[in-house]
Amino acid sequence: MDITSEALKDVPVMMKRITFINSQHITADTANQLTSGQHWDSCGFSAGAKFVNRKIDEAVQALDPKAPNVNAAMKAFGLWLHSVQDFYAHSNWVESGYTSEVNADAEQRWTVPSPYSAWTAAGPDVIPLEGSPPPGITLSPVGSTGTDRKEISVSGAETGKGLMTGNVYWSTDCPAAVSRGHWDFGAWPPPAGGDCDAISPTCTGLNKDNPTRPKYAEARALAVKQTKTEYYRLKALVSKKYKGGKSFMESTFESPSFLQREERPHSESHRSPVPLGDGRQEGLRRRV
Repeated sequence: MDITSEALKDVPVMMKRITFINSQHITADTANQLTSGQHWDSCGFSAGAKFVNRKIDEAVQALDPKAPNVNAAMKAFGLWLHSVQDFYAHSNWVESGYTSEVNADAEQRWTVPSPYSAWTAAGPDVIPLEGSPPPGITLSPVGSTGTDRKEISVSGAETGKGLMTGNVYWSTDCPAAVSRGHWDFGAWPPPAGGDCDAISPTCTGLNKDNPTRPKYAEARALAVKQTKTEYYRLKALVSKKYKGGKSFMESTFESPSFLQREERPHSESHRSPVPLGDGRQEGLRRRV
């Protein structure tokens, strides 16, 4: 949640309802824990981008001047932000050496990637690894031994760097030859030696939700930057759809009725939640 607050700190119309927006992070990690695409788990790249676009569409539609529903818009916006922030926390984007945003063109919705084809909205050499590689594609871990398996070289019919996310035990679309677990292991139950916990810096999975995890700072910085871009995307798409919707959107956010109707965070869980480094909580959600 502090990622969203930091990114939007200079946007008064958002800071006035930041508690409501941030409550959607808790909703995402409780009510929607097992929806892997929403969290960019298990190499669900196409599902992740489609989820973001659904929330973009919901937010923009909810700001129709003829029938505005700011609560609905901010709910969709909060879930949308949670998802794009998870992209950096759960993928090997920073491990692969990338320092820029994905889908940085704030005038457009997200481009949905195709498996084993260059995701040009992310970069010319970014190859999403979703499902088994087709004939003619070879995946090779980068490094002298390949034991880290966090940076993947793609060669053959497509060339570039393989983009993947950590497996969760209930589903996976990651290629088995190079997959990593969310924390450590790529299977459930974990092999002899036990599972890793949520904050151990020695676990070799891809998760970067906590400051103790490797590459957390790099992933967090990009998540802040991406969050700013998504705010500009919301403004741009509202303006484009409603011809001058920027000023309408901001004036609507000032409505006292919105502030009076803010919902309380949905934080119920069957387990005690584990605090994450960006202020979110992990309760029912169990990754490996």
